Amino acid sequence: MNRKKQRVLTDLGPAERMQHGDDWRDEPLDTRPGGPKRRRILTAIPLDRFFHKKLLTRRQFEAGERLRLLHQRGAGSGRVTADLQPRTSAGRREMSDGQAEAWADYVRACRSMGRLAPAVIAVVVHDEAPNDWARRTMDAGRAGMTLLRLGLDQLADFWGISVD
Repeated sequence: MNRKKQRVLTDLGPAERMQHGDDWRDEPLDTRPGGPKRRRILTAIPLDRFFHKKLLTRRQFEAGERLRLLHQRGAGSGRVTADLQPRTSAGRREMSDGQAEAWADYVRACRSMGRLAPAVIAVVVHDEAPNDWARRTMDAGRAGMTLLRLGLDQLADFWGISVD
């Protein structure tokens, strides 16, 4: 019986990506020692960078990440399956049930933050720097990070995310 050695597929990304000074970590894809790994860029979005620079707590980071994922799920592509109802216009796009539920959760979460929601949405959803947002909207460039932290704390309270 001739056994071939099974090739381990590892996704470490292109070497050029590592030239940009990003923080990264190789994570195993399964529990086997020596198994396949993937390289995760830890500073891809502003929320990641602020967390790894210790400007946000784990609780704030998890609240922001949850909001970002809800927005992605809710604002993503529409139905995958065909709708058999007759159409008069092809321009109208309908949401799937999961998409509509995610969007409703996203809107409820944004309302829970009150007046702090625009600062959080600018950073978490639109990947804008908090101080740039503050300078652009209220001429208070240094207040952006403080407003982001306060908004993420309110969001964590809304979802009941526990303190570390």
